[in-house]
Amino acid sequence: MKIEIGESLMYSWLKHIQKCQIVQTNWKVSPSWDLYEIEKLAGVMEITKEEFLKQGYDIYKKNNAVNQLLKQAEIDAIGIHYSKEGVKLYCADIAFHENGLNYGPENETISRVIKKIIRTAFCIVGYFGINEGKIYFVSPKISNSLENSLSSMAKKIEEIFKRTDWDFEVNIISNQSFEGQILIPVNKLAKDVADTGELFLRSVQLNNMFPQNTQNREKNKTIAVGNNVPRNDKYSHLRVGQIANQELRNFLAQNTLPGEIIDLLQTKDYSREHFGIHYPLLKKQTDSQASGETRRPHRYYATPIKIGDHNFYLCSEWYESTANDDRTPLIKWLDENNAD
Repeated sequence: MKIEIGESLMYSWLKHIQKCQIVQTNWKVSPSWDLYEIEKLAGVMEITKEEFLKQGYDIYKKNNAVNQLLKQAEIDAIGIHYSKEGVKLYCADIAFHENGLNYGPENETISRVIKKIIRTAFCIVGYFGINEGKIYFVSPKISNSLENSLSSMAKKIEEIFKRTDWDFEVNIISNQSFEGQILIPVNKLAKDVADTGELFLRSVQLNNMFPQNTQNREKNKTIAVGNNVPRNDKYSHLRVGQIANQELRNFLAQNTLPGEIIDLLQTKDYSREHFGIHYPLLKKQTDSQASGETRRPHRYYATPIKIGDHNFYLCSEWYESTANDDRTPLIKWLDENNAD
């Protein structure tokens, strides 16, 4: 069975980072399997077809039947995580295009990604008999405009699924998020994993056999991630993540901001506009998280902040490079709100 390097990367990510005990790459449908809830699937297919046609995306084209749609189904990597709390299903597709994600014109690219995500959800419901899970579309390099459009469409897909009583979390991971959430964490495993079947990690181990190459890579990584943004500000001794997790955290903990600002900090739109990040700056801690029954949300620091009567998790997704500069808007927001 042919395994591409991107699929091998997702295999290692699901197994070691997401802690899935069972992982399979190149998952395909068997014609001998029973298909559950076909009427429900047909109904959701019709809803999604109409909803995305309004957005200008003809996602199904000639695939007008559920069976026809699912015959083509292939998921690059599926992981199953078992714990005392239950079973979680992770499904990931990765598109590795060296010059940036491109399935043709932008509309066609977006349509194909939407279709991939929806078809994955159909496979989970139709063949696994469950209506929840985490779905990832991953690509190392996506243009900013395309990334924004895909993130918006992912949110739209989640909203449609929720109306049909499906609880799927849909994630687009690319660019700096790809590096921070997938590439760097998996690379760190190279010294500890001795499975010759994990081809991506074996390639990292091979490269690490030559110290000079390793030193050059680390040097270039520092330049690419940390030093492309001039540090001529009062926080010049701190990286952007340190500014967020120290200065911003301390300022928020002083509880001097009005309630309406705290509400806005819990929205994606305000956080993107004022900080350049793609997730709400703050997420309110739930009772189950406070008691330790469930984990903190992904992409947020482990230690919550006490603001008023509630605890909040602070977003941990911060990058500083010429392509993605979160440092400048973060410092600007702190200055405008008089965070001394």
